Amino acid sequence: MTWTCILCGIAQGEPRGPLERGAVPCQDCGAVWLHRAIGLVILQGLRLPITPFSSLAPDLSRRGLGISDSFPLAAVLGGRFDYVNSWYHRFPRVDLTCVPEELREQFEFAVCSEVLEHVPPPVEHAVRGIADLLRPGGFVALSVPAAGATTTEFYPGLARYEPGDGSVRWADGAGNWQIDDNPEFHAGIGQTLAFRRFGDGDLAAQLIEAGFAAPEPVTWNDDLGVQPVAFPSVYLVRKRTVARSPT
Repeated sequence: MTWTCILCGIAQGEPRGPLERGAVPCQDCGAVWLHRAIGLVILQGLRLPITPFSSLAPDLSRRGLGISDSFPLAAVLGGRFDYVNSWYHRFPRVDLTCVPEELREQFEFAVCSEVLEHVPPPVEHAVRGIADLLRPGGFVALSVPAAGATTTEFYPGLARYEPGDGSVRWADGAGNWQIDDNPEFHAGIGQTLAFRRFGDGDLAAQLIEAGFAAPEPVTWNDDLGVQPVAFPSVYLVRKRTVARSPT
């Protein structure tokens, strides 16, 4: 089945290789399935036509922030919206665990793709930080590695850690040091050590606690290269316009 890349608008031939989150790159812009899925979520979140970004007129009234976004995605979003991509380790720097006052409630949308698994515990501070960036009713296009309902923390009780050559030395709050000889590092720029694998149920609960509504359904689109895959773990999550009543 032929398809058109939702990001660059270039027609493609039959998908090559297994259809997975990090596979089936666009033959022109290089965007893999996950990049295209995030693009689809942004269009759905902004309630725009589901069409390649190349066919959309720029609209600088829509303000967005990327959190260490990939180049194919950041290049497209920067050409269509009032969007800037930020980083944790270099300028322009945004630390989700300590959002500057001047950035609070400044954005209609944020992109946080394959980031939260790399935030040292407790990750709830970073989830709260995403909510702090968004205006009421704004949304985040979010993706994380997820499996099952329960989150697995690789370093429970982590207080300090020291990445080494193929290993991680870490200590809990009581000062007990351990060595992980098989840590999980992901491809990418900056801090790539994974601290957890999310469970869908736990993640949804953390988002709701931080001020978000329940994740909205994502409608996949074969024609734009965002075919259904197993365990997509891509979410459209909107910040509540009214604070949740205390229970």
